[in-house]
Amino acid sequence: MNKPAVTFIVPVKSTMVTHSWSHFSALFERSLKSILNQTSANFRVVVICHEKPDTTIEHPNVHYLHVDFNPPALLNDNQEVHWSLKEQDKCKKILAGIEFVNENPTPFVMVTDADDCISNRVVEIVEKHSSPEVQGWYFKKGWIYQEGSGIIYLNINNFSTICGSGIIIRPELIEDLIIRHPNLHYAHEKKALNSGQELLPFPIPGTVYSIINGENHYMSSAKVRERIYSKNRTGLARIQGLFKKLNDNRFRILNTKIRKEFGLYKVRYLKDISRNLLFGAKWISVQIVLSKIFSILGQFALAWILLPDDFGKMAMALSITSFAFLFQNFGLQDVLINRGKSFNVLLPLSQSISLVTGLLCLLVTVGLGFLGGIIYEDIQITHLVLIYSLSVPFNALSTVSESKLRIDLRFKEVSKVQIKYDFLNQLLILGLALFSFGVYSFVISPVILSILRLLYLNNLADIKITKRLTLRRWKHLVSNSSWGFLHAASQRVIQQADYLVLGLFVIKATVGIYYLAYSLSVQVIGFVVNSITPVLFPTLMKIPKSRSGEIPPLLVKFVIFLSMAGMPFALWQAATAQPLVTLFLEEKWNPTIPLIQMLSLGIGFSVIGTLWPLSLKLRGDFRKQAKYSIFSALLFLGLIIPFTYAYSVKGTIISVAIFHVFASPFLTIRALKFYGVDWYEVLSPILKYFAISMLVFGFCFFLSREYIENLYLVLLINGIFAPVIYLLILYLSDSYFHELLIMLKAKR
Repeated sequence: MNKPAVTFIVPVKSTMVTHSWSHFSALFERSLKSILNQTSANFRVVVICHEKPDTTIEHPNVHYLHVDFNPPALLNDNQEVHWSLKEQDKCKKILAGIEFVNENPTPFVMVTDADDCISNRVVEIVEKHSSPEVQGWYFKKGWIYQEGSGIIYLNINNFSTICGSGIIIRPELIEDLIIRHPNLHYAHEKKALNSGQELLPFPIPGTVYSIINGENHYMSSAKVRERIYSKNRTGLARIQGLFKKLNDNRFRILNTKIRKEFGLYKVRYLKDISRNLLFGAKWISVQIVLSKIFSILGQFALAWILLPDDFGKMAMALSITSFAFLFQNFGLQDVLINRGKSFNVLLPLSQSISLVTGLLCLLVTVGLGFLGGIIYEDIQITHLVLIYSLSVPFNALSTVSESKLRIDLRFKEVSKVQIKYDFLNQLLILGLALFSFGVYSFVISPVILSILRLLYLNNLADIKITKRLTLRRWKHLVSNSSWGFLHAASQRVIQQADYLVLGLFVIKATVGIYYLAYSLSVQVIGFVVNSITPVLFPTLMKIPKSRSGEIPPLLVKFVIFLSMAGMPFALWQAATAQPLVTLFLEEKWNPTIPLIQMLSLGIGFSVIGTLWPLSLKLRGDFRKQAKYSIFSALLFLGLIIPFTYAYSVKGTIISVAIFHVFASPFLTIRALKFYGVDWYEVLSPILKYFAISMLVFGFCFFLSREYIENLYLVLLINGIFAPVIYLLILYLSDSYFHELLIMLKAKR
């Protein structure tokens, strides 16, 4: 190609400092299309990047230049420091682009930000007006576009001072615009060169400056308001300043002519978020469905091979290890996801902390195993805990690689790993049980699979296990992890204390009955909640602070959707418990039927309760999350201990149900209040879908119980006919149900 008239230098930030790589890539692709839309083909584009953006555009005029220096490490919450580091990164990439231009000469260069759009007449005008005397141009005029708006503003006086895509200059003079002290940055506001010559005003508005698009590292919504209103002026001076800004920035309707000239179209950020969320939720749903099928089939098969006493021992062993296993994560995954942009910087530290906490957890588990054997007077419980504890260090190290996959929204890979793990786990447990390993079958399998899972996850995330321990900058991870640990510990109390308390007052066989009943009743959590909540946190963390106002309505919709799905699912379990247990299990398990029915009522409300920790994590308020969890755990113990003591297993069931019915909505209301969500916005959908579900499933349950004796027909009415009626009612009368259907039909 002949020497081009203009080389566009496009510095691209690293995936480590983007809020959403897919969204940033979409903005970059729009910008690249606008450059390639020039009326003259006499140009070149040099993209300088750490990672190439996700785009399908291939063009002979486009060259990608990869740099090998480290991207900026954003380790604190100081936005001005972040801006400075990003500017230094951008400036180094500009200089790398100039080196390329020096080797491949061109008369003029134009630095173009990766989210701005360029007029298709830029190269044509440069060719027309260039001469040996012209050193370059600055864009006195340019368009300012708030992403998604139907209005665009024409800045007529000082566009190049606010937009980085506003200078065209000879490459040998670019150093005049590089400020090296105190911090390296590109001074696009300059018009006078060091030689005393002036850049000329460009004849037309040449750039559309995209602001508040979710990826601006400076022009967020807060910065825009600050620049327009916060000038520390009062009275007449403030009014005069406001009129000047209105005069400098004249609004226009965004018409077809402007869109065509600049290649400007909407890049919908929340659409990307919704697609990622739904794509992840679909894959997690597939994982949960398959895993729960494996689990249910495994429970049924093992119920024929093992005794209730075996299930009781395993329930107590799992309860003991679950408390010790809290140390293997130490709240690390949530903190890593919260600080996702700094993951590579924190990788050696996070692996070292995982290894240390994993080994400590192993020692604690061993100690608790001996203590549990003494308390329950059963050495076999000690043996179960000791074997199971061997999986702890491997599970702890897996946290790091799994966090990386979740940060990158690679939910498909995470789901596939878990599906394979659950299938192989149930298969191996069943095989060991058939070979007379008895209750030890439950603990041998997880030890073997934890090692394989670590190796597989590290390979997927492209992570190597560190060979050197490092605790440098440990505060960056541990500061919030301690609160996260207290939250996890308190939640574990709620999940496991019922087994431990019940084990103090009843025989192991009764604990085994309760364990199976609870395992079957919480399938609603597995099918509904676990398909969404693992996706919500990392996906919503991609929404930048400049668009945080869109989070509250999303949380309200999740309350609605979880109520819509969780309430009927819980009542479906209660209605089908009697025919399912009677038809597919031995008579010894019939006592689980009323327990499943009572537990399911409370579990329906606990589905909604999964949102309150999420909403606090999104705000980074790990401390309040821990306090709410501690309150919940104390309330749970305050209910379950006296009720179990007074009424045995029935008291346990009643207290668990009461806790979930009242605590889950209350905590959700409290947490969403910080987002400005009123209590009735939370409570009304919960009560609405509970009432509809009770009406439909209650009627079918009463009808089948009073008038039908054939258990297969009872299962047909409660298991299939009732859900169909419920869905038909929603289809005919509920607008949110139709919105959910539209979302589910969306493709990634």
